[in-house]
Amino acid sequence: MANRELDEESLQELYGWVDAIPLSRPKKNITRDFSDGVLAAEVVKFYFPKMVEMHNYVPANSTQQKLSNWGHLNRKVLNKLNFSIPEDMIRKIVQCTPGMVELVLLPLRQKIEEKQKQSKVSLHRCVPQFPRFQNRPARPSQRVGGG
Repeated sequence: MANRELDEESLQELYGWVDAIPLSRPKKNITRDFSDGVLAAEVVKFYFPKMVEMHNYVPANSTQQKLSNWGHLNRKVLNKLNFSIPEDMIRKIVQCTPGMVELVLLPLRQKIEEKQKQSKVSLHRCVPQFPRFQNRPARPSQRVGGG
């Protein structure tokens, strides 16, 4: 799937979604900014704070460290979202191949949204259902302090 297959509207929506997330570095060039995997980890952490331990992700310029960051993210975090990035795609992201990070962020966003919906459904299942109280006037024998 090439970047040109993502229409302009989808890309703008994706960029707006990323822009709405407070990240540790300003976003100047999405291809370069996400190449070390740190901002991708921050995106997931924004939605699932307990899922990502940021000390495991080192801002990097070296290919080796970038691959390490992405590999860790893929194994330890994305796996929990039922999402995996193929090794060849990770390598292209690390090498700053234009359009590759968008091809990862788009399905990542979908997986995040799916997980959020599942979490909400799970929360609703855990809430005990109590009978509703009806607003009925008390009968005379039940009034407090009355006779």
